[in-house]
Formats: sequence, structure tokens, C-alpha cells
Amino acid sequence: MKRFFVRLLICLSLCLTGLAMAKPLNVIFVSSGPFARYQVILENTAYGLKKLGLIDHAPKAFNEEGISSEPVWDWLSKHAGGKKLRFMSDGFYSYDWDATKREVLRSEILRRIKEKNDVDLILTVGSAAGFDMAHHVDRIPVLSLGSSDPVLNKIVKSATDSGKDNVHALVLDDFYRWQVQRFHSVFHFKKLGLLIVEGRETQSGLMETKAICKELKIDFEKAIYPVGTGTDDSDYEKMKAALESLIAKGVDAVYLPEFACPNDRYTELMSIMTSRGIPSFSQVGEEPVSRGVLLGVGAEDMRSYGLFEAKVIDKVIKGVSPRRIGQIYAQNHGMVLNLKTAMEMGWKPPLDMLMTVEKTFTTHRPQVR
Repeated sequence: MKRFFVRLLICLSLCLTGLAMAKPLNVIFVSSGPFARYQVILENTAYGLKKLGLIDHAPKAFNEEGISSEPVWDWLSKHAGGKKLRFMSDGFYSYDWDATKREVLRSEILRRIKEKNDVDLILTVGSAAGFDMAHHVDRIPVLSLGSSDPVLNKIVKSATDSGKDNVHALVLDDFYRWQVQRFHSVFHFKKLGLLIVEGRETQSGLMETKAICKELKIDFEKAIYPVGTGTDDSDYEKMKAALESLIAKGVDAVYLPEFACPNDRYTELMSIMTSRGIPSFSQVGEEPVSRGVLLGVGAEDMRSYGLFEAKVIDKVIKGVSPRRIGQIYAQNHGMVLNLKTAMEMGWKPPLDMLMTVEKTFTTHRPQVR
């Protein structure tokens, strides 16, 4: 009798796999809000899908202004092609970092699943979107393509086990840990300050950074400031005030997530730190360092990242339970360094460091849009 049930389960699994491959999977995309990294993740996942032959076309150079993933999704819904996946034209949902909108859209998606039954695969970016879909959807595969920490934010049970058969999340191998530890190994600072745009605490790695500082026995301070467009003078003054509040609290190093600052004020912002000999480190790497941040994480291989996600989708299409697919994505990073900033703050980088950094900048370049 036991063997009979085992064989029955195998047959059912094969049948379901066959059905899954017989028609394109209807895909929707749920985002916590506009964020440049999410747009890049979606673009490069599309690249990976094309490389694996799951779609016919992927955007070659997506140059839409702004940081929303919606234009990329719209492009895929019209041009991706292929017989495996269908990016639904009405399948893009964004919470826009708004708690009220989050509740409305979550209910709308769940109602759609229940009443229309036209969704076969859910892709998410951001912790809020990943959490909602992972916890409220049971039978449809839910794949979290990117979030600051899917384990800490309870999207999945652990780095090695999602905890639900239909859920998978890409888990970066100690993304923030590597940065903070590397930064600390260079400067041995005693108090680290994190400058955060209001509403972006999660994607800025607030909880992770605080926990890492505790492990390293480093004091930690944060400063959260509100912004509008992120480019006008009033926004700059709020950012400047937040940075100065960190310095007033005695931080001797500053950790910077993605932030917007006009070219004509960037030098002034950096000089607040360099004039006091306070080193800065950019989570997002090359561009902020080219503009004047002292150090940053080197270029992330987003092609590899996207291919990792595409392979997960490929396995799901073939009938593999998302829970059985490995979640940990390990990526080696170098560092980038601005020598002009180093000179202005009176710091001479060690020779061994100069030999190992991925790239150095000798000027403060303006941001090009």
C-alpha cells in the first residue's frame, strides 16, 4: 500500500510537470516600491532567462529614467516572447513604500488568485512584497528575487530552508557583513554611523548593520532624514543636518546606502566628513565613490545574479519544488577607492590595499544623467 501511494505521488508530480511545460506560466511581479537595484535585478533576470532559452528577447540597454521596475516589466510583457513564460500586462504591482497601498494591493492580488485563478508564478522584490506573498500564497510558486535580508525579514525560515514548499528567496552571502568587516579592517573605527532616507530602512540594511556592529563590539548610530525628489536644496539640507547629527554623536566612520544629491552640493557634503578625517563607505559602490565617497564595494556581477535567478525559474518550470532549490548566492566583491578624497582627509592608503582594489578614482566626477 505504501509503495502504491509513493508511485501515485510520483505520477502526479510528473503529470503536473507536464502540464506546467505544456503552456506558458502566467507571471506577475510584486514590488515593495521603486528602487534602482530592483530595476537592475529584473533586467538581468530577463538576460538570464534569454540565455537559458526561456524567453526570446531581453532588453539590451534599458535607459528609462527613474527607478521603477514597471517600464522593464511593460517591455517584457510586449517583447519577451518564448513559450515558457508570459509576463502579464496587468501583472505589475508596486506598494510604492506605502503601508495603505500595500494592504490594498495585497488584497487585490489574493482576490485575483482566488477568483480569476490566472497566476502561475509570482516574482517579488523588496521585503514587504516578499513577506506578503510568501505568507499569504500557498499553492503558487513565490520567488523573492531581491530583499535586504529574507531570513531576518521572515520571508523564508532560514538561508537553507524556505520553510514552505512554494517559496524560494535569493539569500546573499553576508552582503552587509562583508562590507562592514572590510571597512572596519581598514580603519578600526569605534562608532559607525548609518545615514538613511526615511522609508528605506530595510533596503539600507539597518537591522543587519546594527547586528554586525554589535558582534564586532562597535558602537552604532543611525540618522534618518525625509526627502521629496532627493535633488532640491531642501532635501540636501535635511541630508546635511542628518550627517552632522551623526558627527555630533561621535561617529568616526560613515556607512552610506544609495542617496541622491545634486552635483553642486556633493563636494560640500563630502567635505563635512573629509575635513574631520572621517572615512566614508558606499554600499552601492562605484558611482558614489567616483563622486567623492572614500571607499565602496566593487562592481556587483548582476549578470551572474540574474542567471542564478533564471536557473531557479527554469527549475520551477520543470516542476521542482521551490523549497528544494538552493537559496544562497555567493558573490566575490572587490573595493573601489577615491584617491582624491583620501588625500583631502590626509589618509595614505596602504600599498597592499592599492594593489588589491578593483578600481581607483583620482577626481570627483559629476553625476551624469
